[in-house]
Amino acid sequence: MRKISLEKKKGVVFEIDEITKKNLIAAAVGKNKVHEFVDRDGTLTASSIVDIRCLDVDEDYQTESRQKIDRKLSANFKMSLCDDITLSYRDGKLFTVDGSHRKKAAWDNGYQFLKCKILFGLSKAQEAEMFANQSKYTANIRTTDTFHANLCTGEPVDTAIYKCAKAAGMNMSNTKFVDKAVTAFTACRYVIKAKNNGGPEALSWIFTLFNDSYWSDQYDFGTDAWVRALFNAYDSGMTHGKIATYRKNLLAVMKKVSPAMLRNFSSVWNGDENRANMKKLMHAIAEGEVTYDDIQRVKETGTAPESAKAKTKAAVKATAKTKPEKIVARSVKKAC
Repeated sequence: MRKISLEKKKGVVFEIDEITKKNLIAAAVGKNKVHEFVDRDGTLTASSIVDIRCLDVDEDYQTESRQKIDRKLSANFKMSLCDDITLSYRDGKLFTVDGSHRKKAAWDNGYQFLKCKILFGLSKAQEAEMFANQSKYTANIRTTDTFHANLCTGEPVDTAIYKCAKAAGMNMSNTKFVDKAVTAFTACRYVIKAKNNGGPEALSWIFTLFNDSYWSDQYDFGTDAWVRALFNAYDSGMTHGKIATYRKNLLAVMKKVSPAMLRNFSSVWNGDENRANMKKLMHAIAEGEVTYDDIQRVKETGTAPESAKAKTKAAVKATAKTKPEKIVARSVKKAC
């Protein structure tokens, strides 16, 4: 078996002339082939090694690679983890169907050659269809699998999350139907990595609140929305020196209502139950602006109490209405 070094040779430049390009293409579809096979639809496919300088991109169905993705991929590129790129041999050229970003990252990291899969006999339309639907042919890695893989490698953020969850008796899971399941992987990572008041202490505070309020006995407590909402309250409490008061006010409400009930109250209280409004609601509860009695009143009457912001707006509006009347009265008095 021929051994080919994939690394860039000293003095090699990316730009090449047409004759060199044709020779490199001929090598990829000829002597560099490792093996070939015919797919069920009759497409001839070959595994090979290609000099990435001879590759083209058909801009009729795809654009050149995006710089932001290129920078990220280049910074973390490893040849051992690089999948074969997919090429189409058409009209004497090799078009990149899948792998433009890997091609750029490889060159930036000192590689001149990449392993590839070359498809023969495809039309431009077939290439475009394959390019548009390439995500259909791959399975996404589950969040829990990524999490456990990170634990095996000792990745610090997910390791910190695991330790916090274990100490609180909770399970990081991709389904909420597991005992004390926390499904908020993204939110937990956000809490750990937050520059202001973030870290394991913040996440432990949230998990402890879940336990002390008995929310962890509910199946829908550990969602992204609730973790973010409680961290927002924690951040504000730490910043303004009110963390003890915030915890007391939150527990007073959370012990008496379920996550589902509070989510329903959020939609009535602020017209929506999206994350932003759930953050506002948790902060209002922490400040003592919304109490358990307010939630019960909504349950009984269907009318939400005014939020502090709404009260402020109403007060400003009332003041604006009274100001012209006072000014008129004074002007009349002076005229007299």
